[in-house]
Amino acid sequence: MGAGKHVIHGIPFQVRGGPARTDHAAIIFRSRTNETGNAKGLPSRVKIPVGGKALAIYILHGCGYTRFLSRFATYDFYAGTKRLGSVP
Repeated sequence: MGAGKHVIHGIPFQVRGGPARTDHAAIIFRSRTNETGNAKGLPSRVKIPVGGKALAIYILHGCGYTRFLSRFATYDFYAGTKRLGSVP
């Protein structure tokens, strides 16, 4: 998926980045079947700071190596150190 605006199931997504690999248009996490990418270890968690107020946060994710209806990720949301909620 290239950088720019995309609409998926009616929800607009702004994908940052550009044509170079160093533009960081996506975050790829470690899975049970692929733990490295280009000889670098992949992360199992990441902190993404939001620089302002948000009414909603949409996370676009894919999961190619899991069974149907199998839990594969959990998203935890914080305001500073206070946990606001968790979405499996």
